[in-house]
Amino acid sequence: MSGRLDFLTSNCIGIFAMGLIFEVVYRDDGTMTAICPSEGITTGGDDLEDLHVNINSAIDERFEGRERPHPSRVRLLVTSE
Repeated sequence: MSGRLDFLTSNCIGIFAMGLIFEVVYRDDGTMTAICPSEGITTGGDDLEDLHVNINSAIDERFEGRERPHPSRVRLLVTSE
């Protein structure tokens, strides 16, 4: 996990205060991986549309039975390998 993501998650008051923070890494092969350490979510996609669908599905699955964060509270930090 990157240092900046450690800083953000360790200083987060809660997921509803800052939202969900995903670090998105563009891979050399063109795929993307998204990681949200505060909720233990990891997913990926072949393109941005695929990644978007997979992030939403992973959030739905993780928050089953509890209130799902509003989409405006989902943040993406984009980096490359």
